[in-house]
Amino acid sequence: MDIRVKDRQTVLDVAVQYLGSAEAAFILAARNGIELTQRLYDGQLLTYELADVLNERVRQTFALQGIVPATEITKKEEQELLTATAKWAAGKVMPPYIVPDTLTRLGTDRDNLTNRDQRTTAVEDILNATAERVRRAAARNVEIESESGTTLARIFSDQFNDVFA
Repeated sequence: MDIRVKDRQTVLDVAVQYLGSAEAAFILAARNGIELTQRLYDGQLLTYELADVLNERVRQTFALQGIVPATEITKKEEQELLTATAKWAAGKVMPPYIVPDTLTRLGTDRDNLTNRDQRTTAVEDILNATAERVRRAAARNVEIESESGTTLARIFSDQFNDVFA
């Protein structure tokens, strides 16, 4: 079967849209004799076989909802985004990344870490509580809503992806 690449689509975009899985990008690249990171052009023709489809449900969802992922950005656009982000973040106080307790002790004096250990423990408690809340909601097969109000969606359908996602 043939695929006509749309503007700004990558091999990964096409694989998810037509084959239902990011892992299928390797299959698509191999079948078409292209590199996984090769830049595609608008109208380029790629081929695939029905046997290459790894997740029919995802493929059908993209087709029915008219989802056409196109994530490629040019170097110029990437630089513009980085510049705009730097301007936006200028003068703002960014929270420090708190290294997990086991890493903070490597090559350091334990007495100097008391405050950091307390902060790390607080962050770990929050993360553990959130993970437990998500596990309970997933077990009940209900929508999971974050503190920001964003609903998290389950996009994988097989046990392997559920475990390793």
